[in-house]
Amino acid sequence: MSINDELLLDLGNTRLKWAWRFPAPGARLLSALTHAVPNKTSAVWDALFLEVRPQKVWLASVAGTHTDDLIIEINQRWGCEVIRVCTPAQFAGWTNSYEAPERLGVDRFLAMLGALDLAANSSLCVAMAGTALTIDVLDARGIHQGGLIVPGPSLMRASLHRATAELPSVSTSSVSLGRSTADAIGAGSVRACTALIAAVAQDFPAAKLIISGGAAAELESGLDALTPLFIEDLVLRGLCFYAGCIVSQNA
Repeated sequence: MSINDELLLDLGNTRLKWAWRFPAPGARLLSALTHAVPNKTSAVWDALFLEVRPQKVWLASVAGTHTDDLIIEINQRWGCEVIRVCTPAQFAGWTNSYEAPERLGVDRFLAMLGALDLAANSSLCVAMAGTALTIDVLDARGIHQGGLIVPGPSLMRASLHRATAELPSVSTSSVSLGRSTADAIGAGSVRACTALIAAVAQDFPAAKLIISGGAAAELESGLDALTPLFIEDLVLRGLCFYAGCIVSQNA
């Protein structure tokens, strides 16, 4: 089996991202689609299955029952091996801090693994901005120091709309003070996230700040002073590194 026969899949709460497994510098984000839609059917996955049939799929998922839906579709359409990644207690120089290691989200594990692959032997602050905003800190030995989870900017805006009688549904954001209710919600959601990231970065000044996720672009201008490293496909990079380690161990 050649390395290009293996497909990496990152199934999040809102999007499915995929890339073929390549040698260094890691995974390349090829495409993404939104799957969190009402009355989801197999047609939602059609864009994925336009890809050439792989021999093996490496799957990281935090999407609950959508995971089973996707595995069924892979089995029916491609009939190839699916390896679903679970969070371990230790892996390739990374150490989990959770008392129940498997309870740490696999996306957070792989994001940290991807960050370690980019900046080994450094303390790291890894922020993943998506449906949720997660922030995890690693020391220079790769030991997870713990993390934080809050709603991401889009979920903050959506929750205000759902939980109140008059606040509007807002899809745009900025860092400027709002002069309308919609602008105030948009700016507030971004500033809340950037302020939390900045606070953690201040607590760990030696840590390199790495940011990824579908909402990372919303936060970028509010974090310029921290000179973060923005990586579009950090979970996929971690998944690529994980797959390489497993293949080497089994060789």
